[in-house]
Amino acid sequence: MSIELIQWFQHLPVPGFISLMKGITFLGNESFYLLGLPVIFWCWKKELGLPLLLLLYVTFLVNTLLKLGFALPRPPETFWQVSAGGYGFPSGHSQMAMVLWGYLGWKTGRKTAAGMIIFLIGLSRIVLGVHYPADVLGGWTIGGLTLGAAIYLETRWQETSLTMPAVPTAFVFFWVGVVVPMLISDPTVLRVSGFFAGLGAGLLLEQQTLCLSTKAKPVYQVLKILIGIGGAVAIQTVLKKLFPAPDVFIWMRYGLTGLWIGWGAPWCFQRLGSNNQSGNR
Repeated sequence: MSIELIQWFQHLPVPGFISLMKGITFLGNESFYLLGLPVIFWCWKKELGLPLLLLLYVTFLVNTLLKLGFALPRPPETFWQVSAGGYGFPSGHSQMAMVLWGYLGWKTGRKTAAGMIIFLIGLSRIVLGVHYPADVLGGWTIGGLTLGAAIYLETRWQETSLTMPAVPTAFVFFWVGVVVPMLISDPTVLRVSGFFAGLGAGLLLEQQTLCLSTKAKPVYQVLKILIGIGGAVAIQTVLKKLFPAPDVFIWMRYGLTGLWIGWGAPWCFQRLGSNNQSGNR
């Protein structure tokens, strides 16, 4: 039945339907998280940076462990319309989408829009033939449970007066990013953990030393995005050519990319005068 549903979607007489689904599924790709999420930190709601980073990292590790534990296959490759790797259950795109867009929907009050994005990303994984419907439903369910727990914990945390010192907490993020790849031998865990360590430390150090405003004139917002994304791409490209293979260099490459996004780019923004208004913390 699941295969028949995939076939039915892929044979719908709707021009551009598969291309549209490929565009939607990009919202759950690694490239989107590396290049799209920083815009939230730089130009919109900086205060969401650390909670989102921690929440996404936790749900990513949960997804990885569940995939390794269940070890269920994806649909046959003959149905794949995009590349995919690893096991099928639960769908990482669906689980991460539930957490990311669900959290943003909760914070902004735009729950209908968030729900539509979550649904479309999950649907795209079925249409593109890389997941069975059960994989997507599993991802939504686990993501929903993770999101609910995170909202509960954050609400309780806000009721307290506890604060975390920036520099010691930055070292905690760093060491978590170092230790986890030693415990879970997986290339994606290696990359994501490096990024987590660098970005977490960078965001905390930015709070301590820069206090960048997310408000600026439109021309400066565009400049911030161009400089920030350009720097991240340059770090990835140059370091990949200089140090292509060993795991430690891959971890460092993603760690430096995260550190650039969290601290290096905001430092550049201030030097260029884009932080010309008071704004969100």
